Amino acid sequence: MLVETMQSSHAAAWFNVQNGNTGDAQFYFYSNAKNDTKALLGSSFDDSKYIYLVYVDAAGTTGAGAAGLTAMPENDLKGLTSQMTEPIPRWVGGAGHELGHAFGLPHPTNENPQALMWTGYTIYPSCILQDNDKAILNASKFFY
Repeated sequence: MLVETMQSSHAAAWFNVQNGNTGDAQFYFYSNAKNDTKALLGSSFDDSKYIYLVYVDAAGTTGAGAAGLTAMPENDLKGLTSQMTEPIPRWVGGAGHELGHAFGLPHPTNENPQALMWTGYTIYPSCILQDNDKAILNASKFFY
């Protein structure tokens, strides 16, 4: 694992506006964070070799993860530093849920409330990975 701190050239408000994005406005934050990460890393951005977890010190409607990148807004960062009412494990679980998406895990069709990829992130570490999640992760080149 490699941890880097990078400084965006954009003000916090930039992350929640359209900026050429299409689709659902709730994902503007994710799309903008991904585009900013790509710009900051340039040719070093490679989601075939790395999975990125990005915390942005900007308000966002929700964290999100897909295809190699997870982007989390300031509430999640505040949660990890005890500045929110929910306990820290809830925020660790939220990051785990969104990272699951970055590794290719879908929301489960059975809507199991204990499943990390459903609402189980709220009860982390008492949540579970379901058999389908384990199969996907075991087939991933990122896990040996």
